[in-house]
Amino acid sequence: MINFRDVMINNTEAKILKKIESFINKKILHLKDDSYSAEPGFSCQDGNITELNLKRCELSELPNIIFNLEHLKILDLNNNNLYSLPKSIQSLKNLEILNLVTNKFKILSEPICNLKNLKRLLLYDNEIDSLTDSIGDLTNLERLSVRSNRLKSLPDSIGNLAKLKSLDLSDNLLEKLPESIGKLKALETFWAIVNLLESLPDSIGNLKKLRELHLGASGLSSLPNSIGNLSSLQILELSSLKGLKLPDSIRYLSALQHLDLYNTEFDTASAALRILENRGVFILTHFLQKGFLSRLEKSVQAHRRRPALK
Repeated sequence: MINFRDVMINNTEAKILKKIESFINKKILHLKDDSYSAEPGFSCQDGNITELNLKRCELSELPNIIFNLEHLKILDLNNNNLYSLPKSIQSLKNLEILNLVTNKFKILSEPICNLKNLKRLLLYDNEIDSLTDSIGDLTNLERLSVRSNRLKSLPDSIGNLAKLKSLDLSDNLLEKLPESIGKLKALETFWAIVNLLESLPDSIGNLKKLRELHLGASGLSSLPNSIGNLSSLQILELSSLKGLKLPDSIRYLSALQHLDLYNTEFDTASAALRILENRGVFILTHFLQKGFLSRLEKSVQAHRRRPALK
């Protein structure tokens, strides 16, 4: 063991840190309790490096010595100039969180999909236009964000992510979602705002643990009847859509608390909306259509004066 930045760590790993410092030409500080430091940093447990933060280091490639940190659980590489990751990243077998936000990836590096213990994969703000079929091999993944990329489709294998709790597909070019999306039985939050979707698969009704569904500005003009099967859904966001046809089945969303129709043009309100309103659901709307119940407008105004939902 050796004292490195006022913390005792394994001598071999201290040497690795020094070589990384030389590569990036910056000091790597001990993160302590501040994992959000803007400076390069590390944290450790029992003398072994478990977290390495190399954000904003202008990296276009990684020093291979990183892949000798066999106890590493968190690797933060956001805000760099990376186009790909080497095959040797798969040697980080204990990695649980990989942050690749705001880089220059055009494809998802295949070796990433060999990180079997990965729980969180953050890829937003890149230039990725497709996901490899191998993404389905990340069976321990709990959070996947590919927001702000150039995705046009998703592989069917995404349905293999049985432990996925959070999926963010926002700000892409998706025209449809695969039926296999309905296999994500652990999913709790699902974002697909700002896309080119023509429809949703019927299988979306199988997501019985889903609590939040965000579909604003997604291109949708209708929802499948199966949406009414989402028995845990609390927030349904359908803002900024045109000519939306709301299925009568939304009346069966027994856990619904918030329905966002702000800036959305939709057909004359159905009995289903009356039922939701009478149940106390907060319905946010801006374009009140002909025939829309006046008491709903009063309800919306009253809710706007209340504290925001937490």
